Amino acid sequence: MKLSSACDGSRGSSDAIQERVKTLEASFVAKDKAISELEALPMERQRMVSSIETMLGARNTENTAQVALISRIQSGLDDHKKKLKESLDGQQAIKEEYVDLSFELTYEFQLRNP
Repeated sequence: MKLSSACDGSRGSSDAIQERVKTLEASFVAKDKAISELEALPMERQRMVSSIETMLGARNTENTAQVALISRIQSGLDDHKKKLKESLDGQQAIKEEYVDLSFELTYEFQLRNP
């Protein structure tokens, strides 16, 4: 009887050890998975940084193009303003000449027709 109870005791001990081994294996698998996920984080972060850099590069290119367009438009507006001013100055000179001639004609008319 003692032998069978010793076998039962060793079997119980063996089962406990096997259970402990399974628990440790599961723990190692979980820790290995967690480590793998942690190792993947820097790569994921780098991918995100690269994506953001790409987006910002595209935005920078777009902004540069818009600045160039605005500069061309501003230059065109400045040229147009200059031409309009020259035209207005020419019209003002013609108007002043017309007014002067009108005064002269009026004066001469009044001198001849008292």
